[in-house]
Amino acid sequence: MADKLGKQKDEDALSVAKMLSESTGHLLISLNKSLLDRLNGRQYDSTAYQDVLDPDIHIELHGRMLKGPQGFVDGYKDVADLSPGLHVSITNSSAIVDERLDKATVLLHLNLTGFLEETRRAGTILSCWRRHEDGRWTSYAYHMFYGIQEFH
Repeated sequence: MADKLGKQKDEDALSVAKMLSESTGHLLISLNKSLLDRLNGRQYDSTAYQDVLDPDIHIELHGRMLKGPQGFVDGYKDVADLSPGLHVSITNSSAIVDERLDKATVLLHLNLTGFLEETRRAGTILSCWRRHEDGRWTSYAYHMFYGIQEFH
């Protein structure tokens, strides 16, 4: 009987942990979408991103290393300046959350439109997140790859 109760408690704890991870995963995917929505709206004031980006965030954009919220904005702006109609949308997403370590990784598959040559392109973002003591999540690393033509 005691073994059954112990096993049930373990299963209940795993169930709660899974629900928390799924909820956190949805939150982080939503935060990533919010970041892209702001960039798509051409919000280039880096202070608008301080709520979800660490001040020392590291951004890798096709091997180019950028730093801080301003680097995050500059990376998008550099591409948008070449293709003023640029719009980035999420086609698929996945989150891997470790509640015990207060860390998470979000993987986004992207569709990029609005390039001058009217090609549709695909991309990927891998963002790393940490939870602070106040419960807030911020991204401390962003890896962005795009420009690959979609295959039909």
